[in-house]
Amino acid sequence: MKAKNLRKLWKVTGVIAAAAIMIAVMAGCGSKQSTDKSLSQIKTDKASKSVTITATTQGKFTDKDTMHCVVFNDGKMARHAMFVTGCTPAKFHEALEKVGGTPWNTTDKELKDGEYTDGQNVKVTLTWKGQDEPVELSSILVTNGGKHPDTDIRFSGNKKNIDKAGSGCILCLNSCWAGITSNAAYAFNDIDSGKVNMKLDKDTAPKDAQKVKVTFTLE
Repeated sequence: MKAKNLRKLWKVTGVIAAAAIMIAVMAGCGSKQSTDKSLSQIKTDKASKSVTITATTQGKFTDKDTMHCVVFNDGKMARHAMFVTGCTPAKFHEALEKVGGTPWNTTDKELKDGEYTDGQNVKVTLTWKGQDEPVELSSILVTNGGKHPDTDIRFSGNKKNIDKAGSGCILCLNSCWAGITSNAAYAFNDIDSGKVNMKLDKDTAPKDAQKVKVTFTLE
């Protein structure tokens, strides 16, 4: 290739590269602007033994079943969760301990299908704009027969497992070996297997993209 043509090629390549960099920078800026810092905030209250985090509703789960209730937005299961948060499982686990919680599973043991979690009881409530009075978790969910599901949330622990799995699970709706908290009312794999249905209730759940406060209170 002649030097003149080579210089032209370099010039064109340089323009393309510069454009690609500009697009990447603009995309990065856009994501930063859309990042809500409040989603990573975590509030602890030792007096009430409660931990409150902020999350965003993913409304598609009024039509789709999922066992994943609250998941860290960078976790592998974020796109499968009813609510996503900027709070990491590690920080959430630490916060529950800070207000007096004792994790059940401190090993890397994994539940098998049909097995149940255990541990300290945790009451879960939610508030959002227009819903200042806390509502219980079960009231925004719907299961088999259009009924509200049973909820028996426990401080499952699972710190070692969540570090390994990378799923980002903060609250699971059946017993789980990776979620920091999970629902002892149903066995592991009950929802994924189809034995138990679990969706957001179209009539009572916050709407898609609605920011919510989720409070976990030790009992």
